[in-house]
Amino acid sequence: MADRKTVVDFTGVNANSGRVRIPEGDYPVVVKGVKHETSKAGNPMLVWEFEITEGKHKGKVLRDRTVLQENSLWKLKQLLEAMGITVPSKRVALDLARYPGMELGVTAVDDEYDGRISSKVADYVSADVFEEEDEEEEEEEAPPKSKAKKSKKRQDEDEEEIEDLDLDEI
Repeated sequence: MADRKTVVDFTGVNANSGRVRIPEGDYPVVVKGVKHETSKAGNPMLVWEFEITEGKHKGKVLRDRTVLQENSLWKLKQLLEAMGITVPSKRVALDLARYPGMELGVTAVDDEYDGRISSKVADYVSADVFEEEDEEEEEEEAPPKSKAKKSKKRQDEDEEEIEDLDLDEI
């Protein structure tokens, strides 16, 4: 009888780095890595890995590609600006080692490929968007001021307006 055991070494294998499917929406991420590669069509491109930093899907990794062709550079510019980098209107050299650890936000959407649905990055946003949302949530959680206090304040303002009127205006 043949040996039915197979030894497999999963050391260093991250289950979050394959095809990922998460609900569509905006996610705060950190650049986990970026490398220069060549597309199947032979074009130079950058392959980006973004790790979700908060929420239920924290740790999941999304990948995206920015092709380094003139008609596609708008996407790279959008990505760099979302990371807070000012992109000059001239030829530049990118230091890829500079980007890991930088924060931004991505919009994930469903994408079907080979009959399977996975998430892909559709847009980039500044990480500030998530800070603003946090501030709005904190404001919503603050207890509402009582109507009695509001009406008392309004009453005081009305009294001040009345006191400020000249007798000629009445």
